[in-house]
Amino acid sequence: MLLESNDDFVHVLSVKGLFLYASSHSCGKMLEYQTNELIGHNISEYVHPADIISLMRSLRIKTSINVACRFRRKLSGYIHVELHGHFYQGESGKRNKCFVLSGRERSLGSLKSSKILSPIISCDDCWCKISPQGLLLHVSSNADKHFGVNSYQSLVARSMLDFIEDSAVTPLVNILNMVSTSGEPHTFRATLRLDPQSGPLLIRFYPGSQQLPSQQILAQIRLIHPEPADKEDLILTLYEQDIFDFIHPAKPSSLHYELNRLRITNKKLKEELHHLLLPSLGTN
Repeated sequence: MLLESNDDFVHVLSVKGLFLYASSHSCGKMLEYQTNELIGHNISEYVHPADIISLMRSLRIKTSINVACRFRRKLSGYIHVELHGHFYQGESGKRNKCFVLSGRERSLGSLKSSKILSPIISCDDCWCKISPQGLLLHVSSNADKHFGVNSYQSLVARSMLDFIEDSAVTPLVNILNMVSTSGEPHTFRATLRLDPQSGPLLIRFYPGSQQLPSQQILAQIRLIHPEPADKEDLILTLYEQDIFDFIHPAKPSSLHYELNRLRITNKKLKEELHHLLLPSLGTN
């Protein structure tokens, strides 16, 4: 009863990837299949061709499974699914070897580059993923100086409300609720409770998925330093594009390939920006 009422796609695979069991409730609700349309078929028949290699590699390791892939629904095309589980081996030998897995849909975000805060050379923005209640789920590596802590890892699983001045807590809660339910970005200013002398924070919140209410929110945080009145920053021009387009289900390449290519591109851009800024940094 617990398996059949669970929204997660609970299933059992043989060591060769054949479906041995699939929970009927989530199978129909999330994937639009009847269980008899999966049982006896290989999971590779439903996974995007570009994601099969990474999936089968994870199954061959035969330890804990933690992989993201695109799964083809019966009627509505591909969706992103996270698979988690373990390899199981019974006491009576080979016939009891299998994988017990749970799959959960991960909806894609959609964020146009024109909606984010324009990059300014003198600012080093950090990005966070938070829950609608303000819980920090993931932070970028430069978030320590924005929150006034010694290590950015210590921020995970803490509430953003703990770092904001008391008078701003209620307005922040209201904004998080609006972003989650309306799907529209909102900008917020606040001062750190731990280090009020560091300067105000400019925070822009974006819905983390297209499904409303959004269960995750993205936050772009900028620490505003006092600047001389005669100093002008160079504002970079952004092209109009969806920053999540690189993980679109229609992409012919795998998610792992796209992420690795994005890391390499970002590294090259940082090096190029640093090289271009060297003359101006030397004169200041």
